[in-house]
Amino acid sequence: MADTPFLIGVTGHRDLAPGQEERIIAELGDFFGELKRHLPNTEIRVMTGMADGADRLAATVALEQGLKVDAVLPMPLGLYEQDFSAESAQALEALLENPKVKQIELPIPQGVDRELAGAPGPERDKLYDNLARHLIRKSSLVLALWDGLDNGLVAGTSDVLFRFLEARAEGRHEAGEVTLLDGAELKASGPEYAYWVPVTREGARAVGDLSGASYISGSLGLRTLARHQEVPGPLQGQLKELDSYNAQLKQLKQSRPVADSGGLLADYPDYGELPNFEALEAIDAEYTKADALAMHNQGQSDRMFKIFALMAASMGFLFLVYAKISAEEIFLILYLALFILGMVLLWWARRSRWFSKHLMYRVIAESMRTKFYLALAGVDRLVDVQQLIRLTGIDQFSGFSWVMTVFKDVEPGAAAERMPDAALSRTVGFVHKEWIDGQASYFKRKSAQLSERHHRLERIKNLLLLILVLATLALLFFKGYLKPYLFPGISLKTSLVFLMGLLPVWLGVWELYQNQMATKELLWQYRNQAERFSRTALQLSRTEGWRHQQPILAELGQRSLVENFLWTIHRYHRDFEPPVAA
Repeated sequence: MADTPFLIGVTGHRDLAPGQEERIIAELGDFFGELKRHLPNTEIRVMTGMADGADRLAATVALEQGLKVDAVLPMPLGLYEQDFSAESAQALEALLENPKVKQIELPIPQGVDRELAGAPGPERDKLYDNLARHLIRKSSLVLALWDGLDNGLVAGTSDVLFRFLEARAEGRHEAGEVTLLDGAELKASGPEYAYWVPVTREGARAVGDLSGASYISGSLGLRTLARHQEVPGPLQGQLKELDSYNAQLKQLKQSRPVADSGGLLADYPDYGELPNFEALEAIDAEYTKADALAMHNQGQSDRMFKIFALMAASMGFLFLVYAKISAEEIFLILYLALFILGMVLLWWARRSRWFSKHLMYRVIAESMRTKFYLALAGVDRLVDVQQLIRLTGIDQFSGFSWVMTVFKDVEPGAAAERMPDAALSRTVGFVHKEWIDGQASYFKRKSAQLSERHHRLERIKNLLLLILVLATLALLFFKGYLKPYLFPGISLKTSLVFLMGLLPVWLGVWELYQNQMATKELLWQYRNQAERFSRTALQLSRTEGWRHQQPILAELGQRSLVENFLWTIHRYHRDFEPPVAA
């Protein structure tokens, strides 16, 4: 089971001016070295179109640094080599033969005339724009060897950079002045970052003082960027969380077996015949990893919540014993010891962050489940997970900003082939049965179980309240009958008062525990999801033909993802509330 990699997309000029190669190589080496220090447990991969100049220079330095390179060619190699001289084409082929280089040829997009794309012109430009879209879609960070100008060229260096940093609206390619702000003076930046190595193009003038590489961010307006001399704090957080994810998986695999595959694919034995089987394998692998880590952290979190609840109940018991039965110092000492232990455990729990990690990994796992079935039904392109993440704002919560990196790794990008109609006819039916019907049945079952448990606890609570009422009535009307001693030195009245104090404490502790575990909200979610999947199953059963069923599946996928993100947000704050024992 491989790490979840950190993907760096390269954009840069082909016509680098001579005399600056040594400086560029040094700055690239520093950049890759810095990333490796931040990601000791994570694979770093560099994606590049392998064009002359910046692309190949970045690929060469990455290989020298021991990194792997994805050579993403905008078209089949034979067609692509027409853009290079014979010497350049030989250098490209030599690089592609490196065992650390993975060659990926983007298929010709639908609607592009292959014959016209064989010569310079609008059709061939569409292939380069397809490459730009792939890099923008898949990159966790963009490495830009850029001259600092915006020439408005479609799929050019500045175009890729601005679109990635959300400093240009889609479809706007006019040239214009670039505004650079000091990132240290800005309170907010991101959400995407690039590493900028300033370069000069051959025969072009240098633009201002652009010496020294730096990180840049956007989302500040048209052609407006913020420059950061150090690794921005939010980016450091993303790198730390991603590396922690991979490190924790390695630790978990050492302590117990973790399946390498078979989580979702096990139910579809003929997936290898599908054209997108590699994408399905990648999604399944990510689901398996996230699910295993979510279950591990959930177990740790649940145990800690139970320990806090027991400690709170014990502290209440000791205090009442001291106040009503025996004023011995030992009870105060034990109370104080439990209090100190609770504070230590609180510090440990917050440092370990089991609950928030459980939420992070569970949201990844359940989102991967949805993506898997959407990909199997051929509608994954209709649901933009990255856009949904930004709309819900889940990536703005502490510790969650890195989840976008996981989804970018499994995005189909421009390299994914569309499934043939014959395969879709079969897979849409499979998705209906395994995902829709299966999830509807699962949520109904879980809703019934949780509802029965909830009602049983309510009956116990009502019984305790009845006991308290009866005890109060006994104290009001039968005082004289409560004088006999139940135990040596303890009267029946004292015992009854002790019970009246203990039961509300324990009842309050239980209510706090149930609130911390979000039992009522979970019941609501199960019922809501059961209704949603059941309604979709009914829609599909009344809709003939897989082409008409696909939009229904896409809508369900989008709703399920949003529900998943919002549910996580609603539960997030519980990790930062004081546990019941505090």
